[in-house]
Amino acid sequence: MKYLLKILPYAEKFFLALLLVGAVLKILGMEGMIFITFGLLGLASVFFLTAYTPSDVVIAEDEKAGFKELLVLGIIPKVLGMSMSIATVGILFYLMGLEGYALMLTVGTITIIASMLIVLILRVTDTAYTDTLFPKILKALIIVIVAIGIAVSYTHLRA
Repeated sequence: MKYLLKILPYAEKFFLALLLVGAVLKILGMEGMIFITFGLLGLASVFFLTAYTPSDVVIAEDEKAGFKELLVLGIIPKVLGMSMSIATVGILFYLMGLEGYALMLTVGTITIIASMLIVLILRVTDTAYTDTLFPKILKALIIVIVAIGIAVSYTHLRA
């Protein structure tokens, strides 16, 4: 398990690079869908697995940790990881023309936005350790933007 935890950040960068190579090939008019497919599938797997990684933050013995800290250090990272994985699979389904993408994008995006709102409320109420969620929230925000772009393009196609 420790080996898997060490390799996940490198795997995420590798799959992101695959996705970018596929996007560049697609923009240049070449066949890049295989790179995009494996990149998105790998990223969804990494997002799902990172949801189960333990927090690196160590709470001092003299500090009192309550439910807010449990949300920030335990629950929200898990919910964000799983919902990012679901939304990424929804994006993959959309690109492959498979059914069910709209449901996955809807569930994943709404869950990500709800988690972000909770983190924003916790940040405003000066809850400790909310800054540890910034990298994951940034990744989730990119996924939300792509999902909203897909939803907008789908409504324009139907009109």
